[in-house]
Amino acid sequence: MSIVIPTVISSSIRRFYCFQEFNEFSEIVHLLQTVPRLQYFSVKFIGSISAAHESLYVSSISKLKVLFNRSNISDVVNLLKMMPHLRDLILDTGSIFIDGNIWEKMIIKYLPKLKYFQWKTQIQINAGYHDQEKNVDVLLNSFRSAFWLVEHQWFVQCD
Repeated sequence: MSIVIPTVISSSIRRFYCFQEFNEFSEIVHLLQTVPRLQYFSVKFIGSISAAHESLYVSSISKLKVLFNRSNISDVVNLLKMMPHLRDLILDTGSIFIDGNIWEKMIIKYLPKLKYFQWKTQIQINAGYHDQEKNVDVLLNSFRSAFWLVEHQWFVQCD
């Protein structure tokens, strides 16, 4: 089932929740262009963000919730670059592995107004692989800098 994107511009819509998956980023771009005052956007995205959309700037969105599926770190970065006024960000990046140092740089550079950050990822550890456990420790330690613990008081949980 494909998503029907509106063709009329609506300045009254402030929140948009989409429970279907967008396969093409161009569909999201078109949607964002038809709701210029959108403040909250919740979306599931499958695919990648092409270079043609990297220059898109969405100033109205302050709260974003995104589930990435079959995407990569470049797609995450490209999306965040477009929304510099985000205050609340909830991401599920599937199996995209991003350490705290990279997140810190992205937040400082692209999301200076961010106050709330929730990120979920999946890391599979096979029994008996000691190196994988060390990698998880390295990942968790990358979120223990002053940026995370003192400046923002954002904490990491591992389930």
